[in-house]
Amino acid sequence: MGAFDQLGRNNQLWVIYPSNEIAFSAPLSRLPCSMQEQLSFTNMEFYQRDGILYLIGGHGHRSTASDHITFPNVYAIDIDGAIQAVIQSGNLQSLIR
Repeated sequence: MGAFDQLGRNNQLWVIYPSNEIAFSAPLSRLPCSMQEQLSFTNMEFYQRDGILYLIGGHGHRSTASDHITFPNVYAIDIDGAIQAVIQSGNLQSLIR
């Protein structure tokens, strides 16, 4: 379980503008627990089509399970909306389905 300990998990959503060296973040704690868990773990697959980012799976140790799991959910994120929500501390949950 050391590979998935609390300290090593991703706990932020990031918006990064490399050309300006500007970064914004929003804590995953602003999302429901089920979303937080899946988005904080490793090896999630992704696919972007137009303005939607699809996130699939991920592997980790769920707080309600006794062993590691591969998460079964697929999330679709409105990219432009999520970027603005992170920058402006807006509602992220409404942009993830």
